[in-house]
Amino acid sequence: MRYFSLALLLCFALASYRISDSSSTYGEKQAVLTYANDAPVSYCENSANLALSVKSYKVNGNDMIRVTLTDKDNARWQVPEDAVIPNLASMKQNNFDDVNVDFTASPASLKITRKSDGVVLFDTAPLSTDSALVYQDCYLSLANTAVPPKASIYGIGEQMTSFHLADPMKVSLFSSDNPTTPAGSGSYGTHPFYVEIKDSPMGHAYGMWFMNSNAMEVTFDRSVGIKYETIGGVLDFFIFTAVNPIEVVKQYHALIGYPVEVPYWAFGWQQSRWGWPNLDFIENVVAQYDSHDLPLDVVWFDIDYMDKYRDFTFDPVRFPHDQVKAFTNKLHRDDRYLMAIVDPSIANVTGYAPHDDGMAAGVFVKDTDNTPFLSKQWAGFTYFPDYLANPATTAWWTKYITSWVNEYGIDGVWTDMNEPACFMDGISHAAPPATPFDMNNPPWQPPSLLHPKLYSKTLPMTCHDDWSYQYNTHSLYGFKESVDTRTAIKHAKPGLRSFLLTRSSFAGSGRYTSMWLGDNEATWAQMSASIAGIMTMNMMGLPMVGADACGFIGDTTQELCTRWSQLSAFTPFSRNHNANSAKDQEPYLFDQTLQNALREAVYFKYQLFPFYYTQYMKVTTEGGPFIRGLAFEFPDDYTARLVDTTFMVGSSLLVAPMLGQGSSSLSVYLPDGVWKSLTTADRLIDSKGAISRFAVPLGDPFPVFVRGGHIVPMQESGRTLTAAMKTELSLYVVADRNGNAEGEIIIDDGLTEHADRAVVQFKLADKTLKSTVVESNIPASMNRSIWAITVVNAGNPKKVKVNGKEAAYTTVLDGIKIHNIDVPVLSEMTVELM
Repeated sequence: MRYFSLALLLCFALASYRISDSSSTYGEKQAVLTYANDAPVSYCENSANLALSVKSYKVNGNDMIRVTLTDKDNARWQVPEDAVIPNLASMKQNNFDDVNVDFTASPASLKITRKSDGVVLFDTAPLSTDSALVYQDCYLSLANTAVPPKASIYGIGEQMTSFHLADPMKVSLFSSDNPTTPAGSGSYGTHPFYVEIKDSPMGHAYGMWFMNSNAMEVTFDRSVGIKYETIGGVLDFFIFTAVNPIEVVKQYHALIGYPVEVPYWAFGWQQSRWGWPNLDFIENVVAQYDSHDLPLDVVWFDIDYMDKYRDFTFDPVRFPHDQVKAFTNKLHRDDRYLMAIVDPSIANVTGYAPHDDGMAAGVFVKDTDNTPFLSKQWAGFTYFPDYLANPATTAWWTKYITSWVNEYGIDGVWTDMNEPACFMDGISHAAPPATPFDMNNPPWQPPSLLHPKLYSKTLPMTCHDDWSYQYNTHSLYGFKESVDTRTAIKHAKPGLRSFLLTRSSFAGSGRYTSMWLGDNEATWAQMSASIAGIMTMNMMGLPMVGADACGFIGDTTQELCTRWSQLSAFTPFSRNHNANSAKDQEPYLFDQTLQNALREAVYFKYQLFPFYYTQYMKVTTEGGPFIRGLAFEFPDDYTARLVDTTFMVGSSLLVAPMLGQGSSSLSVYLPDGVWKSLTTADRLIDSKGAISRFAVPLGDPFPVFVRGGHIVPMQESGRTLTAAMKTELSLYVVADRNGNAEGEIIIDDGLTEHADRAVVQFKLADKTLKSTVVESNIPASMNRSIWAITVVNAGNPKKVKVNGKEAAYTTVLDGIKIHNIDVPVLSEMTVELM
């Protein structure tokens, strides 16, 4: 390899390739690109010959196109397909049914055009030298220049930014422990997937994912396009050609795998704290929740429970064995659950069994001299397990997870610090590997990285696992820990769903785990930004996601914690959690304003749980965003495409939280259609796409709207979600302008993997509401009755009949409520509005 001084970068003339050969077979087009040798190299020597492959697959009725550019003469690191996208092997190839693929010989470029609307989805013809193809050992760059003015871009996670991405934008992606990360510096996860919604034709979309695990920077600038720069691997893109943005996301999820089922209690209200001193204190926390009549489903143990911060241990004084077991048993008797944290670092202490067994089995990440690399984390000097491709690690991890979980009655596992994060820079004292450049200090690295070096506060890039060097696999570490933890928990609790929560993630992580947004700050700005984070990570296939309510770092205030608790109640993952350096923020420590607001919001989510659960279970088999922005439901509404302070749950609910400090007035953009607030006493709104204003004094609920044309299944509330699930069902029906509405409910036990289930669909048309049982595989004990139906925007009937018998009803705002129906949900029902 030849290298050049940085001075050459001042005259950055990038490589040029020409197509020297091409061929075509069914479902694949190939070409050979040859370096034209008419431009100086920049960071490393240019690859002389590249192999281009363009393949077409049929996914959910639309083409998925894979574009792969590899070095024809030299093997390079590639993300293992069997681990990250195992579904690809079973996907059926087709012969480019939906797109045209065109090559240009010199300079070499590729254009992919959708046939149905003539939209150019992918074009590598450079707009300038900044968007030219570069393919070097230590630096690769390619831009999609088919980005028209006013296109709306969403995705590129994980970062703290708006949902509708700014133009211009640069963001680095390299999994790092970056709490409260500034815009442009990526954080814990690596997800280079985006959806673009175009203006011509208005609202038409497509998506693209860059399958690469090396450190990278993504630039969105209309003078360049969407540009990917990376320090290694290959250029490997998947293009999803569906027109509707939700269908685009479904195509992506079909490739990376659908989200894992979670136990129903994971949707409940949860309390955690880093800094609880002992179990007596935590028992008092639970008692205080009860004495203040506050809902609580899950208690979390942060690292405080450990003996000297060592995984799989409990401090014998502060968390005595028998007291912990008695505590978990009481939680379970009260229909509550326990989550506990582990870190991917094993203390270097002889006599500590996980260390001794791990050393004997060779399960730790190795330095270049093949000895385990010693770093530092909570437990002091520690080793990091090699989860990436070492079967011995899986067996060892399974052994210790299983014994720990089963001994103490732990219900789920929280995997933290798994970027991996260290308390020292990863500096190796072993001889460096014989590679063409210094992997710890490559000639180029993403300029927007928050940390100055790739090895800052993590392992050296020269450490290796059973796949490759950390230089290549670093951002896959948390993903593979989640894979092994899922294997372990399935062994510990066979046949049952378990709740796993990770900090670091990669494409496909959602098949194994859920996530939270990491170490946020107790600020109004970060509360607001959490909505964009939740919507973005839903795009990435991680739908069970939320932010730490009231903020993790810094002291919250009563006003902020009130508003944030209300918001968190309606997100999928709802947890109050903060740092040991911040003041206590358990809700019972605040006055009745916060307590009442939290109680009302959480109880209302429990009432909505049949709807939430149905929508979540649908994405586990169909994909798509569970929580989504207005942009994805109303892609042809440009104003809706810019909104990131409200969110939708499925297609039916619009949640409009109060995010303004010191404000009691809320402005909400309601797209075209009929909207009815469930939580406030406001009248039905028939919107033409306009802003509506609502009074929301501190402590009052913010509006949660049912969209016209939708039917929302509900239930009564309870102190825990388990108690609420024992109550009767009801339906909330909001007809559209034509008097129609649809909905469904999925019922299963919420605890068993791939449980037998019931599916019932509801449809209102021509003043008649009918239910249809699609699946009926649950025991009679789960066949709950529908006791009430509220129908809004369907006129003023003079008489109502249920299954041919006249039923009692009362008039409510904008509709009627039918009482005492008592029809089992698995019995087909006809309701006539006469």
